[in-house]
Amino acid sequence: MSPADPPPPDDTLTLPPSDPANVVTLAHVTSLPTAGPPRVVGDYELLEEVARGAMGVVFRARQRSANRVVALKMILAGELAGPAELRRFRAEAEAAANLDHPHILPVYEVGEHDGRAYFSMKLAPGGTLAGRVRDLVADPASAAALMAKLARAIHFAHQRGILHRDLKPANVLLDADDTPLITDFGLAKRTGADSGMTQSGAIVGTPSYMAPEQARSGKTVTTASDVYALGAILYELLAGRPPFRGESVTDTLFLVMEQVPPHPRTVNPKVDRDLAAVALKCLEKDPAERYESAAALADDLDRWSAGESTRARPLGPTAQAWRWLKRHTTAAVTLPMLGLILGVWPAFIFELSVRTELLPTSLATPLGWYRLLQIIPGLYFVWAVASLAMVLWFGWLVVRVARPRTTATMIAFAVAVAAVATICQVVFTAPFLIEQSHYEIVEGKNRLHPVGDAEPDDRWLVEAARPGTPEHAEAEYLKQFLPSDERDRWHPESKEHMRKLRTEAAQVNRLQAGYHSLVEELVYGTAGTILWAIFSSWVVMYLDRSRGRSWWNLVRYAELTWPVCFAAVAGFLVVAYVTESADRAFLGACAGFMVVITAVAWVGIVRRWPWWVRWGLYMGVTVMFAVVAVAIAIAYDVK
Repeated sequence: MSPADPPPPDDTLTLPPSDPANVVTLAHVTSLPTAGPPRVVGDYELLEEVARGAMGVVFRARQRSANRVVALKMILAGELAGPAELRRFRAEAEAAANLDHPHILPVYEVGEHDGRAYFSMKLAPGGTLAGRVRDLVADPASAAALMAKLARAIHFAHQRGILHRDLKPANVLLDADDTPLITDFGLAKRTGADSGMTQSGAIVGTPSYMAPEQARSGKTVTTASDVYALGAILYELLAGRPPFRGESVTDTLFLVMEQVPPHPRTVNPKVDRDLAAVALKCLEKDPAERYESAAALADDLDRWSAGESTRARPLGPTAQAWRWLKRHTTAAVTLPMLGLILGVWPAFIFELSVRTELLPTSLATPLGWYRLLQIIPGLYFVWAVASLAMVLWFGWLVVRVARPRTTATMIAFAVAVAAVATICQVVFTAPFLIEQSHYEIVEGKNRLHPVGDAEPDDRWLVEAARPGTPEHAEAEYLKQFLPSDERDRWHPESKEHMRKLRTEAAQVNRLQAGYHSLVEELVYGTAGTILWAIFSSWVVMYLDRSRGRSWWNLVRYAELTWPVCFAAVAGFLVVAYVTESADRAFLGACAGFMVVITAVAWVGIVRRWPWWVRWGLYMGVTVMFAVVAVAIAIAYDVK
């Protein structure tokens, strides 16, 4: 309990349904013993009275055996207390004593002195939440964080079968560091059991924070009633007043049961809309429309604190994107830039087949810079090494720039960077891909029409009239596109029509081949880059979590990722491009070598082998590979 607050009026009430006048009677015995309390109660020396309620009085006391200052609560009725008062007092002590949670006021000892029951508990010097409402109205972030703690504490009690039934700001104490502590379990009830502390159908609780079903009949109280009370407290911390407050207790109960609470923004226009929606969801008349648990309420409050969309007020895609940008401003700016660099920088290195004379001389275009790279060998070498390093350190760059906290966030960032990098690479290498597609047309690949790429001239027309020539085969194919009256015999204008058809067919082939090359590069490049980005980024997070962040992780990263990259490239070359058996055998051996190196690296790092053991095995595998490579070379030389 807290010595900082004056004794609050106890508005806990019971409304017997049998009372025809519906008169409110306090649920406690008001008779007090004539003699004052003793200065010593058991092991406790009473120092001063700090609070007095309807049923008990709280003292600041010193526990002599432990030499600590505590709060000591004694029942007021003493020897005159009836069975109901004693049950309620002992139920409060028992409920709190069985709930070991950092945000529930702990009970140290339960006892009896000269026929008067008492229990000791932690002394909270920070006052009650009721005295801090005005401060928290001006600080919604602190209010949301505090309510999330209270909701998790109540969920903890619910999981152990205990309902509080009287949550309100006066029953939340604050420790010296403003840690909230829930107290006063005098009306607590075990779920699925009759506490025996109220009459059948009696109303117990505090009207302004009481759920409608609790206001109608105390027997229908569930965990949803405590969720409602938490929402009422949150409402007060936002608007500065409870959701319902009538001129009398009866008026307040009527409002609770029949009226919809006014929107918090009508009371305080500065209230955040999302927090207001959270509070109003708790205050739904139908328990099924509230949060399914106090933990769900806490989760939604945490979402609000993290700047995410809440369940109470879902956001559209545009609003969610804007919130994400505000939460991850650094990542939103740096990740696209990283993707642009990773896409443009290495883009020119891997298209070595483009001839320098075909490139523009102006440095105002990216292709002009590529020409400069090609004509200066030293600069080209530096650019190539830097590009290869950027590709190999893809995951390291993503994690160190974005600093994701979860694996899911890491995957999202890696995919975003990989997608931007691939698109940039395809855009800047499109001229190279189209140039490559022309060679494919000459070789007869990816052609939509069976015609050559050369421009038709008079010689083509002469050859087209001679059966058995390639030009004649092209002409026979193109006849199907002529008007029907020109297919059987040629008119004077048929030659010009045929020449035009041949030109258009060649243009369509070039478009088809270029489109095919671009799509192929986009699909395969995007898939490969995304897989590599996710894998390499995951390796960085794995090393950070298992080994801690250290410079040695740079070496471990290289061991775990680089062989995988080279093995994948070698395998892709074998499948897609290499045709000679000798080349296939050599690249296949390279891929196998990288796979073995990768297996050694993973086993060694996971098993925490010393570095010299791992590198000794690498050397051994390298020697074996060299022997295999020499054997392959000798075998094919003999053939």
